[in-house]
Amino acid sequence: MKAKWITASPVSDQAALYVFSKRFTVTAPVTDFTVRISADTRYRLFINGRELSRGPCQGGEQVRYYEELSCGDALICGENEITVQVLHLVSPYFYTTAYHEDKPALWFEGRLSTADGVTAICSDETFTVRRRDDITFTGRSFWSIPPFEVVRGEPAYTELACRVLYVPQITPEQPLSALAWGSREKYTLEKRPIPLFHPQEKRELKVVRTFTDDDRYNIILDAGSYTTAMVSCDFQADAGTELRLIYAECVQLRGDDGRLYKDMRDDPDGIIVSDAVDTLFASGNAQTHSFFQHRAFRFIRVECSSPPRYCHVFAARYTYDFEQNATNGGVGSFECSDERYMQMWNVSRNTLECTTHELMVDCAFYEQQEYVGDVRFEANYAWRLSNDSAMQRKVLIDTVQSQQADGQIRGNYPNYIVQILNVCSYYFIYLLREYLRFTGDTDFARQLTGVCDRVLGYYEQSLTAQGLVLPRRGCRFLDWVASWDKGLPNNAQDTPLTVESLMYAAALNDAAEICSACGRHGLAEEYRERAGRLIAAVNALCYDTEAGLYIDGPGLPGLSEHANVWAILAGAVTGDAARDLAQRMMTRPDVARCSFSKHYDTLRAFEKAGCYDLYAAEILSQWEDMLDRHCTTWCESLSFPRSECHGWSCIPMYEMSAMVLGVYPTENGFGKVRIRPHTLGLGHARGRVPMPCGWIDVDWRKADGIFSLEVSSSRPVEMEIICPGGRKACVLTDHYAITE
Repeated sequence: MKAKWITASPVSDQAALYVFSKRFTVTAPVTDFTVRISADTRYRLFINGRELSRGPCQGGEQVRYYEELSCGDALICGENEITVQVLHLVSPYFYTTAYHEDKPALWFEGRLSTADGVTAICSDETFTVRRRDDITFTGRSFWSIPPFEVVRGEPAYTELACRVLYVPQITPEQPLSALAWGSREKYTLEKRPIPLFHPQEKRELKVVRTFTDDDRYNIILDAGSYTTAMVSCDFQADAGTELRLIYAECVQLRGDDGRLYKDMRDDPDGIIVSDAVDTLFASGNAQTHSFFQHRAFRFIRVECSSPPRYCHVFAARYTYDFEQNATNGGVGSFECSDERYMQMWNVSRNTLECTTHELMVDCAFYEQQEYVGDVRFEANYAWRLSNDSAMQRKVLIDTVQSQQADGQIRGNYPNYIVQILNVCSYYFIYLLREYLRFTGDTDFARQLTGVCDRVLGYYEQSLTAQGLVLPRRGCRFLDWVASWDKGLPNNAQDTPLTVESLMYAAALNDAAEICSACGRHGLAEEYRERAGRLIAAVNALCYDTEAGLYIDGPGLPGLSEHANVWAILAGAVTGDAARDLAQRMMTRPDVARCSFSKHYDTLRAFEKAGCYDLYAAEILSQWEDMLDRHCTTWCESLSFPRSECHGWSCIPMYEMSAMVLGVYPTENGFGKVRIRPHTLGLGHARGRVPMPCGWIDVDWRKADGIFSLEVSSSRPVEMEIICPGGRKACVLTDHYAITE
């Protein structure tokens, strides 16, 4: 078989939808129809009117993915039709996370097996192609957002010529594309690295209110909870009637000063405003339209220039299904005696799902970009929901492809826009360490040790004469703190920061652990020595003995959680001294506090310092405000709730699993496990914690001064069990019970 990349001629100078089609006849019973497909820029595949796949899976400029699926049950004896809708973009500043070339393109390879033999059905010049002229596409101010649609009346097409773009050099024996003499192809094809997923069954959205405002008829629809979904609309209205579908994460209220603000997210008197809008113009006939890309929303306001005869809006939830992709029962769960904690688990799950599709993105509604800093948190939360690691592995591959010539990792990738955020390079190393800790996949980690070395080499070249880190290029952003200037302590733009040096030391230590696991012991020792020198410089230059805390930097006397949290995490202070440092940090009112996103690191510092039980419940209580306001996903932050669905805020999922249930791997790949529950005032808790190839179940109760714990697992595991009162047991088993 030799499928060709085909295109349309002529090509529009605007974003447009092209429809490629192929009719063929099946004369004998079908045993299989295996399809491989890719496109530029995005596609939806239909066979005989049934949608079977969408993609391609998003990658960067170095690789394009194809989907492979079996479609035999979609064929019939007789005439069949393959239809592929291809959305092609024309500007690098429009939907920037989807890479594209200058022409719409389709690659389709089908292997049809019937009782009569095998037939190839491949993309070539015998396909027909049309352009949809009734649909135009509009962007939003955030460049990475998929386009919205303006649909004018009935479907209208322009017939175009189908041309061969080129023939790729891909064969079953040589799956990676390569032209003669090793030159790279226009589309370097690799198989999709994550499982296929499909929209769930569509359901009609509930109408909760209708009203007329400024001569516009409005229909308010409620999805019941925040969702990402494929949206379709069945409607009929007078010809020329305009229907605007306005998507909103929540309702807002208008204050006495005329400004909008957020309070109860489902207030029936709330206002729905947004610049996320699809527009339909009625033809006068009954119409049905399915929008090409998924949408993120809780509410939709259908604003009509005149009342329609009817309007039904449907949503088919569209997310990466971590639970479905789990193996051997490795799906996380959590129950306890506090209903609020159980709600936190469920809201975390919905948030994580809504921010994961072909990328793990920061937020579902706004940027929709794969920021490695955000993903580092989300990946850890996802491992508490499922033992499926395909998405985390893809994130690491995506991130590696973004490495710059100086060694730095781009802040988010894939993306046409090159954004350098200095700390993101650290987060890449932390994520690789956490991937290795969960999966035990040393073969994969070993391939990336060179990438880590280039990252660390950049920061080694950024050291000042005093031995502290001062990055030479890129954005030095740390956190959104109200008292800071643009994400940094005040007056810090040209000054070494304590936290940057400590994060570098932590990255060196993590890289040393990775190299040790991969047999590169000499490099590991070098990293430990470099970390030791860095920590010595920080302790000499950045510790205020009078305050008993780390300052923000030499000449920067301000105090922050950030510097002191990372002093604990990097090992600059240990044991009882770390515990005392944490307590001083929490009690001083002049310490700048971490924003919502950084609480994960704060809690890990408390865990390491041995004072988790003192502060964890207090920190977790901050999520209760969102529950009280009927949030069904977690906001970006409490003080600045711009985004209602931000993956980095799913911290409760990790805490319930790793700390309340208490399960954490102490050897890569769960070779050894520590089980140390933290009760946090609860009477009981139980749940399942995923392992790479199975699960561990924990069930504990505390009553009348007696703590009882029962543990079971899908395979015998070497467990170190530590009860809250201090009783210990070390066992190799798949079932154990203990009481104190």
